[in-house]
Amino acid sequence: MAVVGVLVIAALVWIGRARNAVPMALTVAPSIAVLPLVNMTPAAGGDYLSDGLTEELITALAKVPFLHVCARTSAWVYKGKAADVRDIGRALGVSSVLEGSVQQTGRRLRVTVQLIDARNGYHLWSEQYDRTLDDSFALQDDITRAIVAALTTQFAGHNLVAPPARPAVKPDAYLLYLQGRYAWHERTAESLHRAVRAFEQALAIDSTYAAAYAGLADVYVVLPIYEAVPEATAYTRAIGAARHALALDSTLAGPHAALGEVYQRLYDWDAALVEFRRALALNPSDATVHQWYGKCLAEHGALVDGEAEVRQALALDPLSAVTGYNLGQILFWEHRYADAERALHATLAVRPTFYQAHTILGLIAAADNRPRDAIAELRRVVESERQRVSDDVALLAYGYAVAGVRDTAATLLHGVVSDTAHAAVSAADAAIAYMALGQTDTAFMWFSRAVETHDSDLEAFIQSPTVAGLTEDRRFAALRAAMHE
Repeated sequence: MAVVGVLVIAALVWIGRARNAVPMALTVAPSIAVLPLVNMTPAAGGDYLSDGLTEELITALAKVPFLHVCARTSAWVYKGKAADVRDIGRALGVSSVLEGSVQQTGRRLRVTVQLIDARNGYHLWSEQYDRTLDDSFALQDDITRAIVAALTTQFAGHNLVAPPARPAVKPDAYLLYLQGRYAWHERTAESLHRAVRAFEQALAIDSTYAAAYAGLADVYVVLPIYEAVPEATAYTRAIGAARHALALDSTLAGPHAALGEVYQRLYDWDAALVEFRRALALNPSDATVHQWYGKCLAEHGALVDGEAEVRQALALDPLSAVTGYNLGQILFWEHRYADAERALHATLAVRPTFYQAHTILGLIAAADNRPRDAIAELRRVVESERQRVSDDVALLAYGYAVAGVRDTAATLLHGVVSDTAHAAVSAADAAIAYMALGQTDTAFMWFSRAVETHDSDLEAFIQSPTVAGLTEDRRFAALRAAMHE
């Protein structure tokens, strides 16, 4: 375990230097990383409770003004790993770390937590709570207030105020909600359906549970990425669930973020920007909202502002592979190839299996006139264990076409756009490959199909150097206009 911890710290140092976005020196302002609480319950499947309580504490602390809270993704890197608290503090740029454990016996909970000064490893505060599941919300509020009090003592002069107590939720509904969130984070088609069932069961117990509606919205936003479901159906359900959540609790930031992401995928960037800004006004510490907002700005053409938002997301969540990928993508759009490659390699240093980074590395190499590197990177994606294989093969065909290996490119492309397979391939990816083969008319036919189907990959190309050769074609302007109708 110690070796794993050292490797994680080394990767964090690299990612911080490469991105120039993660504060490597300890901050003098109050800041905290909440590490995943250890599940001490003997029965299998108890992680949903310990993970859920951890996430709820992160959410509650993020509402404290002037307190910097490290996001969930980065904290979860340390789950089950041994690492010195001082190293964690340096790596994540926080001054304090909360760690602890959860044990459930029937309907009784024992939660042990300790707050540690990351600068020297000394304990600031510790406590053991023995409560019932009925008191889960009060328990979290008590822990939050105790942490804020301890940090206020440590950082004199900072006006830290704990958020108000939340209204109680029926305990069984709350447990189902935690199960839904746990399944949502697993991010597979099967787990997302489990999440839907858990959230719906929670709502059957408590129909006024706004967070459960917000959970449903989050599921339906991402479901089309993991399963071939009709996007129109998924997005309609996401919008409905988000609006239900906000009708019950207008202070929630998550439903606004979910609406923003749906509108962005429907190419309604103006509506998306409005929702993301509302989400950030409600929760300025939400790394995911900064990431989505930055991506939306960049796809809307505001590359510099988009990059700034994504870097802010990385400051809050330095180990997020998706955010690191988005940074590399935007830097690529800005024609800053070396910077983009550094950001993507930093992401792969922390999460080597994040093959989407190799996609952008391949597109960068193609734009930078390095066709062999482009083929190598895009082949890595095809050979990885991913569900959207047809899209990856289409981009590999693009790589071969750029390299001048036209026969191989044409064979690969034909295989994924044939009558039996074309429904599964991204129209935008097919269009890029046809463009590289010099079949411009066919490319624009596929681009038009991408607009009709709201192909999310088209968003990733519209600002990209990949389509530089088409920008003078009058049909390209018409394509962009159609995306904004």
